[in-house]
Parts: sequence; C-alpha cells; structure tokens
Amino acid sequence: MNRYIIFFAAVLALLLPFSAVAQEIQRTFNLNATGEISVSSELVVKASHSHKFAYTPLAAAKPGKITAWDVSRGTEMPVHRTGAQASIALPSISGDKAETRIRIEETIPASGLTFRRTLPNGRYVFNLPDGYVVDSCSLPSQIETPQGHVVVGIVQGSDIPAPLSLTIRKGVAVTTAPFKGNFTAQDNRVVSYQLLDPNDHQIRLWLEMYVDKPGQSHFYSQLRMADHTSDPVTLDVDQGIEIPTRIVSGKEANAIGDSPTPFHDDALVLVADLGYSIPEGGSARLRSFQTATDPDNYRLIGPDEFRLDRFIARTRTQYILPAGWSLESMDQAGTLSRTSDGRVVIDFVSASAQGLNLVLIAHRDAPATQP
Repeated sequence: MNRYIIFFAAVLALLLPFSAVAQEIQRTFNLNATGEISVSSELVVKASHSHKFAYTPLAAAKPGKITAWDVSRGTEMPVHRTGAQASIALPSISGDKAETRIRIEETIPASGLTFRRTLPNGRYVFNLPDGYVVDSCSLPSQIETPQGHVVVGIVQGSDIPAPLSLTIRKGVAVTTAPFKGNFTAQDNRVVSYQLLDPNDHQIRLWLEMYVDKPGQSHFYSQLRMADHTSDPVTLDVDQGIEIPTRIVSGKEANAIGDSPTPFHDDALVLVADLGYSIPEGGSARLRSFQTATDPDNYRLIGPDEFRLDRFIARTRTQYILPAGWSLESMDQAGTLSRTSDGRVVIDFVSASAQGLNLVLIAHRDAPATQP
C-alpha cells in the first residue's frame, strides 16, 4: 500500500471478508442540534478480483438507510444491509490497478450541541446547521462562512486517532471577507517528488488530478518550462489502465477544444486522452507521472551536499530524498519518516493559496565503518 496515500489520502483500513481494502478520502458531517446527522464518506476501494465491499456503518447499533454511489460514473450502487454490516456491489473493472471511488451516505444520531468523535488519520468537513456558529473546537481547524453558513475543516494527519470535541451555539454568522488560502479538508490535490541522483538534477514526480467537466475527454496540465519535463505517463486510476499521453504547445492544446481554461500559445501542456467523455455527475481520477530536470534548482553545492530550491505547490506535498542522503535543513515545517528501504520522506500540508517556496539542504551519509 502506497505510504504517501496512507498519510495524505486519509486511510481507514478495514478487515473485510471480501478482500477489498478501503482508503478514505474525505468524510463530511452535516451537523444537526437535534434529530440525526447525515454523513457522506468518500472512499477509494482497491478490490481487484472482488465484486463486493463490506462496510461497517458509523451507527452500527442503530441500523439506518445507507446509499452508495459510484463517484466516477455518478450512478447509485446496490447496497445489502445485514445486521451491523453493509455489502456494496462493486462495478466490474478489468484493470488490476483500478481503484473504485465510492461515496457512502448514512445517518447517525445527533448528540446535542457538542459533537464528540475519535478521528483517525483523514480529512473531515463539518457543516453547521443554519443559525449556529462554533463555540469551541479541540483540534486545529479552518473555518469558512460561505453565504452565512459555517463550515469547519480538520485535517487529522497523525497515525494516532485524535479525540474531537466540537461545540456549537446559536449565533449569526456573517461573511465579512472572502476565505483566503485553501480549505485543506476539501482539497484532494497531492504531489510527490522523488529526488534522483543530484548529479543528474532529475526529479521523478507524480500528482493526482481530477477531471469533472461533463463532456470533457482529455486531461490537461500546464508544465513549468524550467522543469524540462520528460517521460510522461498517465494512469486512469478508476480503470487501472495507462492512457495515451503527449506534450504539446498551448496552441495545439487549445485546438483540441475541451480544455476548461485556455493556454498561452507558447505554453507547454501535457495532454492525456481519456478515451471517453465525462458523464454528467461523474469524474475521472488520474495519476500523472513525469520526470523533471532542473539544474538551476536541484544541484550539488559540494561533493557531499546538495541544495533544492523548489516549492510546496499543493495542499499535500511530499519530497523523498535520494538513497544514502540525510536532511540537513529545510525552511518549511514538515513531518519526517522513512521508506521501507531507509530513504528520508518529508511531508508538507499547506493551506496557502499562492504556494510556498522551499529550500532544502541534504548531505551524503558517511559510509558504514567495518567492525
């Protein structure tokens, strides 16, 4: 299981009798001071050679109606409820790398003005009822008020589940200024940079993108000229297949005719062919792989030391150091871990709308001494 998705895509691993494994993307709670709370959970289900997914409802002790939707197609999926478990019929997909996106809608009992729940690693959105504002919140959160309606966003990045206590009260919420930055709990953008040998100035990267314009049949991504991008590969994650990909000029991209926004004629644009048109209410989830060669901003500054001058361009950004190198300094706050083969991994979560500059310096590890 990809370690990056485990941290950033909010994994909720379940032991399932059908061998399907779910990774949570986002969970939304529509709070209610009385009655019931409606919950919408978006999951990615890796279910090769499996046609069913077992889901444990949030309110297992109080069975209620559960509906499930195939997010990529925008269609409802059959759900069979047996006691405290629900079985969801998955679509037939031939690709072994396919990941089915599911949205599950259910209800749980309301608990008055204080909502308490233990949150696993993940992204959470809380829509407050009309006429209510936040009184207190025990976890770091963002708050926005679109059209007088209060929304609380929490990104729980720790692998240790965190207890949440969110108290609301009656009040008038007035939007006095537009929200600045990214509302991270609702932002699914991720990118990972794998630093290769600094002698070659190369970075292998992948990023996740979504196409949701009805009728659109191509994916577009404008490239940085300084990256000298090469080796593009695009995976349609919903189907688990590689799709045709090429790099063209902005003028050529505009001529295709279904880009959501136009490009400058002299821009460099990555274009991938979906092979189908996005249906109404549906979307496509794509993973784009590229190699960047950036001698100006990824370079040796000594025989055993390199400097990286790049950026934190997305809500969730990851850098993986080359094998045999250790972090010396970085000027943005991130979390550190290691891959299974010992490489340093640095993860960042940013709410900045403009992105952040990053300066990172690392040194080559000394060779191990023989006993």
